[in-house]
Amino acid sequence: ADKLAIKLDFKQIVLGGRIPRFARYLKHYCQKNDVLVISNEKRDKIAEGYIKATNRRGNALDPQIAFYQKAGMKIIKLLPDYFEDPESLNYGVLVLWPNPFYGKPFRRFWSWRFKLKAKSRNTKYD
Repeated sequence: ADKLAIKLDFKQIVLGGRIPRFARYLKHYCQKNDVLVISNEKRDKIAEGYIKATNRRGNALDPQIAFYQKAGMKIIKLLPDYFEDPESLNYGVLVLWPNPFYGKPFRRFWSWRFKLKAKSRNTKYD
């Protein structure tokens, strides 16, 4: 999608993504706070906080969100019930990728050379 966006000179593209460590984070949160039952509203609030949360080094808690950010993407909003994904508890995120080559010459060359080089890291819950 990114190469096509460069080649066709799209200003930006919007994507949906997953947050695969959210189930693990919520379990840890509930254990730490002695929570046995959680409402959907409370879970949504925790998920909102999770997509913005960082560890001590300033990296996103979720490796997928860290990847998006390192690739120059911006998290727009949380998407509850995005798709069936037990690791994300069916949450997703709406992501915006501004095309850094928009309006520049030699788009075909850049679309051929461009590779998304952000690397996902294993992130602990600090």
